This record gives sequence, C-alpha cells and structure tokens, in this order.
Amino acid sequence: MWLAHYGFHFLTGLYTVIPVTQSALEQLGWPIFGEPRWTLIGLPSNMVQVIEIGFLILGFAGSLVVTHGLAEEDSPGKALPAFVPWAAVCLILWMASMWLVFQPMEMRATLMSG
Repeated sequence: MWLAHYGFHFLTGLYTVIPVTQSALEQLGWPIFGEPRWTLIGLPSNMVQVIEIGFLILGFAGSLVVTHGLAEEDSPGKALPAFVPWAAVCLILWMASMWLVFQPMEMRATLMSG
C-alpha cells in the first residue's frame, strides 16, 4: 500500500525536478536552461492508477505467498485450514486498499480525521 501511495506522488510529480532546477539556477544568476516550465508535472493520474493497482496486486500476491508458507511451516499436515483465515484477512485488506485507491486524494484520509 505504501509503495502504491508513494509511487503515486513520485510518478505524478516526476518531471517537477526540471522547472525547480531551472528556477534555482535562474535565481543563482545562471539562466542556462531558460525560463522554468511550470507545466511539466508528471505522468497522468489515470496512468499512475494502473501502476498503483499493479503494486497492490503484487502486495496481495506476496502476502498470500508468505501466509501460505507460514501456514505450511506451522501446520505441516493441515496447512490449508491455517492459511484460509489469514488469506481472508489479506483479501479484506486488499479490497479496502483497492477501494481507497479509487477515492480522490482529498478524500483518502477523511475517515481518520474527526
């Protein structure tokens, strides 16, 4: 979830380093790269959302692999009954994180404020 969240911020602001560098050099008296292009921001949010979903799917799959491995280690003969409750927890957390990704950025923390 954190990789998806920070990935969103990183990818949507990917190109902002260019105008910031242009502005810093301009303020130092070295306008060698020209006027800062403040329209450079990053990847479109709909494209980034696909990447976020991919990160969440990878996290869900990794969680299932880890929990299944732990279930086999703890209950060698009965791995499935030990795995199913934890797989259900992983599924619930994945569904909640998928729901959260589709919320507007302003709305993502409104349940925590109160």
